[in-house]
Amino acid sequence: YEINPEVPPLGKYYYGLSIKYLGNAEYGALLLFLSSLFLFFLLVKKYIQDPILQAFAVLFFVTDPLLFYQSRISMLDLPQLVTLLGHMLCILSLINNKSNASKRLIPLVLAGVTLGMFMSIKIGALGIVILIADVIILWKKNRIKEVIPIIIISGITYISMYVMYFVQGHTLFEWLKAQKWMLHFYSSSLVKPVFGTVFTTLFSGRIIGWDIHAEWARVSEWTISWTTFFGASIFIAMKNVRNFKIPEGIHLYLPFI
Repeated sequence: YEINPEVPPLGKYYYGLSIKYLGNAEYGALLLFLSSLFLFFLLVKKYIQDPILQAFAVLFFVTDPLLFYQSRISMLDLPQLVTLLGHMLCILSLINNKSNASKRLIPLVLAGVTLGMFMSIKIGALGIVILIADVIILWKKNRIKEVIPIIIISGITYISMYVMYFVQGHTLFEWLKAQKWMLHFYSSSLVKPVFGTVFTTLFSGRIIGWDIHAEWARVSEWTISWTTFFGASIFIAMKNVRNFKIPEGIHLYLPFI
């Protein structure tokens, strides 16, 4: 394991605790896998009423080779998936709660916390894309003002993940310099993406690396379900565009899952 200062600390803290208390990081990954399964099931129940279709959706999710592979290695994708699913549940609970403001407080706070946790695991800037989906959903529900506390709470959550950094004597100004360095690390990277490989991966399971001597290789976790899922997302998007309709709810988050 390496420190990797270009990545926020939450995911590394989690696996560190897993090593300390469970003996290895793989047990922590398995717990995340089970947590993602449970959160996905809760999301499915909100949109699918038929128990058979619910079971099929969960089975489709849990047997995906990429997700199953992640369940036995200590990568940062699973913790980020768990926080994303948790954030989706909080946002959907928030917009479906039409009671008084005090009863909406818990999902509102948790929406901010889960977004901040999402940003604290890998590249923090990815949270902006999720926030855009939040803004569209809340705007459609005439609840756009609620995005302000979500942003504030997520920011506080993100900063709080660096508490040990501050305990060691560093200042807020030094923390801002560290964040600037992280942005510079990615923006100044000499690695050039191979445009179009996302489509070859989704449709044929073939990918090529960034190295100049890289060759096309098969993605061992690929299944036809990747193509099906991508096609379904495009179909929903085109249907909404044709009907001049802005998607809402879980549809806005589908591309990120």
